[in-house]
Order: sequence, then structure tokens, then C-alpha cells
Amino acid sequence: MSHVLLVTSDSYLVTEIEQIASITGTSLIVSTHPKPNEIQEARRIFIDPDSEILALSHGDVWVLTSGPSGPRTWQCAARLNAQNIVSLPTDRQVIAQAFTTTPQSKAHVTAFTSTTGGIGTSTLATHVAAGMARRFSDVVLLDADFTRGGLDITLGQEQNMHSTWTDLSQQRESSEALLPQLATWNELKYVATPVDSAINTHEALQVFENIKYEAIEIVLDCGMTNQNNEWLDLADSLCVVVPNTLRGIAIAREQLSHYELQEKHVGLAVRQLPGASISPMMVAQTLNVPFWGAIPSEARVLELIEQGIGPVPVRGGSFNRNVMNILDHLVGNETLHSAA
Repeated sequence: MSHVLLVTSDSYLVTEIEQIASITGTSLIVSTHPKPNEIQEARRIFIDPDSEILALSHGDVWVLTSGPSGPRTWQCAARLNAQNIVSLPTDRQVIAQAFTTTPQSKAHVTAFTSTTGGIGTSTLATHVAAGMARRFSDVVLLDADFTRGGLDITLGQEQNMHSTWTDLSQQRESSEALLPQLATWNELKYVATPVDSAINTHEALQVFENIKYEAIEIVLDCGMTNQNNEWLDLADSLCVVVPNTLRGIAIAREQLSHYELQEKHVGLAVRQLPGASISPMMVAQTLNVPFWGAIPSEARVLELIEQGIGPVPVRGGSFNRNVMNILDHLVGNETLHSAA
């Protein structure tokens, strides 16, 4: 994000803001009808309440007036979910400070990935995201596993209409907020990747950037570690799913050696496969990654998914207890919110 965007036709506001931009050495774009890329690439947007913009998909919008604010200003701020209302010339110093600071992205991002396929990473990510949605508002589950897809099946929503990455990429051109357009399972918002669909990764990443500024928490289902590096790099927290087998540990050790794990909040979920005898704690100690939970094979969990019911908690089950353990590692000590 390289510039500040001013949306107005008021010559006084343009002159004042251009002076502030010059003094602070800030790149400024002034427009009455900004292009979608000018909106998305702006690090902060100042908008005149008299502008014709009715909606903006951006996480840091300030309403800018000349003189005292009135009902029209407050209505504009509410409509655009603005962060602040400022006025010239009164708030010139506040605006100058805003030009020199970079806003933090709103959402905390947790990625789920596995070192081998078919060990229940999507099932785990879906249950953890559903658990987050019961605690917080505006939780979004994103299917970033473009090689497999099928998150809508895990949610029991494959027969329902829902927005895909391609749909959202087209809708973001309108500059309207994306979050209200997402499909919902109970309180959880999600974007699914249909099986055998062709996804443009660059467009999907742009959609992700939009959603990041609108959501509170984002859960990424990333599939296998060696296939989604660009998505894993976006995560603040990373849950790595590893099977409790010698081969699984060897693959995990090799793949995890390529990541700077100390820079992220990382934990291990050990998938307990039938017949495998290595203890989950031994897997965590061997890989030198903090242990967050052991994921057993629980028939009732799979039955609920097969019946199209989705990731509802199985009370008293070992699977649900470990999902709650992982949730506690992510949000119990407010790790999630401290980064947001």
C-alpha cells in the first residue's frame, strides 16, 4: 500500500491535503471517482461526506470535512464504517500524523497446513473456525487449498449457492464491502473452492487483502505445506498437522526446515492414525514444535460431515476436547486480539 487517497471535489480540501502530503513526503492521489486499484492499494482513505461514494471496501477510511461536522457527516461515517472524522483546519496536525503512520491490518490470520495429504486438516480447520465463530463476530474461513477444494462439502453446503473466489474477485471491482456477500454456515462466514475449479491465485490474494480489512479473524485451510507457501507467509499463527508415523515425522522435519517458524505463533496438531504407536508428545519433541493437540479418528465427527450437518461439536468426544485445546492456544491468552 503506497499512497493516501483523497476522495473529494472540494478545492479547499484538495489544497490543504496536498500541502500536508508535500510536507510529510506522502504520495497522494486525489479523485472524485477513484479506480478500484487506487482504493485497494491505498494505505488510508480520506473522503468528503459530499462525495458520491456510497460504499468502500477498505479497512481504514476517514471522513474529512471543512468546518464543523453535522448529520450528513455522521451518516457518511456510519455508512462507510469510518475509523475517524476529522476537520480542516482544526485537525491539521492529526491528519499529518495519519499521513506518516501505516494502519495495521484488522484481522488476525491463522493458517492450517499439513505435511502430507488426507489426514484431516480441512476437518480440523473447519471445526476450529466454527469454534471461533461461536466466540467472536466476523470470523471467516477461507479455502486456500486450490488443488483439492471441497470445503463446502465439509460444511454440508455443497448443494447451496455460495460465493467463490472468482465471484468475489469480480465483485471487488465495485468497491463494495465483501464480508456481507460471503456465504454463512451458522455464525461462520466462508469462501469455498469448488472441486476441479480453476482459481487465479493472484486474484484470490487480492480478495484476501480486502477481507482482511473487514474481518476480525481469518482461518486459512491451506492444504499441504509445500504447495501454499504464499498463503502460509500471510499467517500470524500457524497450526501444522502431522501424522504420528516415522515417515510423517521425516517429511515434516524436512518441510518445516524451510520456514522461519520463530517469527510466527506456531503449534503442532498430531493426527493419531489407527495402528501408529508414536505418542503425540514424542512427535512434538522430535520436531521441536509446541504441542497444541492430538487429533484422533472419531467416527461421530465423520458421520456428521457425511450427513451434511457440518462441524458441530461432539460433546464429550476426544476430537472436540482437542479442538478446544487448539482454540485456547489461539485465543485463550488473547493472542488473536493482540495482533489485530
